[in-house]
Amino acid sequence: MTESPMVSSSSSQALFLHQLQQKHFMDEYLRQTYGQQKSDLMETSEPSFGAENQTENKIKLESQTEEEASAICSVCNDEASGRHYGAFTCFGCKGFFRRTVRANKVYTCRYEKQCQIDKVGRNICRSCRFRKCLEVGMEPDAIRPDRDKTGRQKNPRKSTTSMSSSKSFHDIEEDQDRKSPDSTSSGSIDDNLRSHCETMAPSSVALAQRDLVLGTLLQIENICAEITDDPKLQSSPQGFNELHDIVLRPSLLGERTPLDYEARSPVSDADALCGGLRRLVIMAIDYVNTLKPIADICVEEKIILVRSFVASFIVLTTIQKNVTEGNMEKLLLPNGLYIDSSTSMSSLFSDCQKDITWLDLKFKVIRDTIIEKLNFAFERLCLVDQEIVCLKALMALDPNVYGLSEGTAKVLNIARESVQNALYLYLAERYPINEAVDRFGKILMLLPNVSKTGALLSTTLQLGRDLRPDAKLLDLFSV
Repeated sequence: MTESPMVSSSSSQALFLHQLQQKHFMDEYLRQTYGQQKSDLMETSEPSFGAENQTENKIKLESQTEEEASAICSVCNDEASGRHYGAFTCFGCKGFFRRTVRANKVYTCRYEKQCQIDKVGRNICRSCRFRKCLEVGMEPDAIRPDRDKTGRQKNPRKSTTSMSSSKSFHDIEEDQDRKSPDSTSSGSIDDNLRSHCETMAPSSVALAQRDLVLGTLLQIENICAEITDDPKLQSSPQGFNELHDIVLRPSLLGERTPLDYEARSPVSDADALCGGLRRLVIMAIDYVNTLKPIADICVEEKIILVRSFVASFIVLTTIQKNVTEGNMEKLLLPNGLYIDSSTSMSSLFSDCQKDITWLDLKFKVIRDTIIEKLNFAFERLCLVDQEIVCLKALMALDPNVYGLSEGTAKVLNIARESVQNALYLYLAERYPINEAVDRFGKILMLLPNVSKTGALLSTTLQLGRDLRPDAKLLDLFSV
């Protein structure tokens, strides 16, 4: 089985070739452009040539060299638009440098500070791109804080009606920067989306990583759906009922019955409801035990993640099956049963002597939110498997869960960014850039609603735990 690619580094061979290309790029450019002119001028040493002529030719050569060097962006080797903040750069690198400095942004490289910054892959890593801006001589102090973004241009560019049809995306971006109000505050959604959009042609390394991430997540989905219990381990030893043991061995919570979403009949009692929930919880634990890097962390922190994730996992998985099976008016359970608008807690706990009107109300909110809102929100987007598995992984790889160590949070954050990047690159390959950005945002905005509904489910189960004592199951839901 291929190792999970959630954390990877850039190819050292590609880096070496890129550095070699940068080293010899200008010499080759001059040789092809001027033929032997450079060599003739530099090697001329005839006494009759005269010191004055030598000086004149030297100045001429330096002028030509500078002129040709100015045609290339010092940062990414794209076509330069002029000298910006102390170095010859393209409009894209100029705008990136200005936005970074103005917003005081701090970037972190995920690939050991060895990313290839060129015309194709300049936006794979903003940290390495900004570092290269500084290395080629771009001066942060050259950005005047008192100058408006739409300040007067010394040499105004042509209007859009006279622009070349081959104008680059970065040129258009620069036009928008000049026309729009200041929107570079740290954490700006528009700025974050723009940084994704700047990558018009992702590098082969990024595409390979995308395919590995998506392939791994799809494989994990299949494993969790098909995993069954070993008959030799069916009997649960006495005393193995702590969360520690259940997370390591989910079958202690219940049998991994084959998943059944046929929705043959409605849930009729509390036992049937708990049976469906228990199977979903086991699936959630199987998921975190298979998904790296969660699978590799200590059991104590894994328990923390399971408790924060399991309710949202149940909500997302239920919505996924509702939409896939076309049962938009029901909540499908993996034991062949379903919940619909007629299902109530009062009917499921008919033998309860207590007044559970409050529980009915909370259950109704959860049921109606999924049936009337979330089911249709997912259906409208027509999510494919690759998008669903990314959503599920982003939900599980939450570095902000209280109680995690700093090291674990850092690893989860790296893995989460890898999944997010893979999702965006997947969309960018299948949609025009504006549609890809729009869909990317809409998909990510599904997460808060799923998490909010999951939190309500968790709270409701905890409040009703005295109705149906099942400590091992309910302890896996955080409050």
